[in-house]
Amino acid sequence: MKKIIFILLLLFSIILIANKAGKEYREAPVVFVFISDQCPVSQFYVPALKTLYHQFSSQGISFYAIFPNTLSSPESIKDFARQNDLPFECIRDHKQRLSRRFQVSSTPEIIVAGKQSNVLFRGVVENIASNLTDYLASKQDTLLNRVLHAVTGEEKLDKVIFPTIDFDIALR
Repeated sequence: MKKIIFILLLLFSIILIANKAGKEYREAPVVFVFISDQCPVSQFYVPALKTLYHQFSSQGISFYAIFPNTLSSPESIKDFARQNDLPFECIRDHKQRLSRRFQVSSTPEIIVAGKQSNVLFRGVVENIASNLTDYLASKQDTLLNRVLHAVTGEEKLDKVIFPTIDFDIALR
């Protein structure tokens, strides 16, 4: 009986999260941050992502950290969020539903989705491949920052796709 109640509560929670994400997704641009608690490159991006969240969440842009790796447990995701003081919701995507929907195969990868469920941006926070720590610590005007200014109408930016720095997602 306890297992049935637990499963029902879990399903109800998943439905609430999906409805919340879906509602916000249709109403305003949404930033899906496909990230891994086991990927050092993902960890380098956290300070820039937190800054962008604080800058753009007041304009109605929602951020979700999506953990698609099957090796990520609910506990490891909670630890990652707590250790990095993530201000946005973390969603475990161990069945890779969102990853498949947006054709994401590695972390970190950013998807900025528009009001009509269209992908406005696919790529990384910034198009860099070396010396991440120093660069991200000093960089305020990231590529994602410019994209978010564009989707809020503050800046013109053509649709851009940048390759990610790959950390493959462990598939089921």
